[in-house]
Amino acid sequence: MKFSLASNLILSSSEWQMIICMGASLWLLFEVWRGWQLGFFRGLLKFLALIVAWFAGSTIVATLSTLFIFLFHTSSSLISSVVGVSVGIIIYFIVNFLSALLFKKTNHYRGFLRGLFGIGGACWGLLFGLFFIWGTISLIRSLGLVGEMRLLKAEQQGLPAVSDPLACNLVRIKKSIELGPLGVWFVQVDPLTSAFYANTKKSMILLQDHDAFIRFMNAPNTQELLAQPLMKKMINDPQVQQAISSGNLFQLVKNKNVQQALSDPTLWKQLKSFDLSTVLNQACKQGEE
Repeated sequence: MKFSLASNLILSSSEWQMIICMGASLWLLFEVWRGWQLGFFRGLLKFLALIVAWFAGSTIVATLSTLFIFLFHTSSSLISSVVGVSVGIIIYFIVNFLSALLFKKTNHYRGFLRGLFGIGGACWGLLFGLFFIWGTISLIRSLGLVGEMRLLKAEQQGLPAVSDPLACNLVRIKKSIELGPLGVWFVQVDPLTSAFYANTKKSMILLQDHDAFIRFMNAPNTQELLAQPLMKKMINDPQVQQAISSGNLFQLVKNKNVQQALSDPTLWKQLKSFDLSTVLNQACKQGEE
């Protein structure tokens, strides 16, 4: 590719990694104590709510990543992550609200039952804390990609990396959590695949290179997806184009053509089966020849 990532100049920090690990340990202790208070059933539902919310959000992120490249011509990680997180939060709070209505806390019991339900809740609290940290690893690494995107834009504008301190810090946190043997373990347990991060990085660079983007759009797999009637109708809708140009995500979601396309199982199947890695690699490699 024609461009290099300015984020390569940002150094990791072992101190930051230590602070993150200490914060994670304190979080686990808090969740064990909180789980004891909630009791067995509320703790169980809280844990299940997090799992359902996470996997629902992850599915949406993975599917929308491809779609938003076509719609917004920008890096896919930010907008798709916002949508996925929003859906996950809604699911999580609905399940927790229902559990609060249906089940008692530990202090509502007495004697042996109180200890039994408290220990059960503490165990679920520990699992909840571990799973939450698992998801936080993905969040930190995804935010690092957002920082890399901002630094890349600054680089194309001829600005130094220090001109965007927020982006520098996001990248530094991401690199810090990936530092050393512990960082290798964090990367291995990250629920988001390495392909997701690699594809997002490539799309960040790809969308700064007009020729590479044209190759991407003209690839047979891309043309096949764009030829899908609902996809074509959505992209060519003037209201969709206006919402995209203004960055109005709410207006975009309300659009009937967008709603019709996103509710169509055939289009979702095509988006899921779209080999984004192969198309990105081909577009990038041709530009390096």
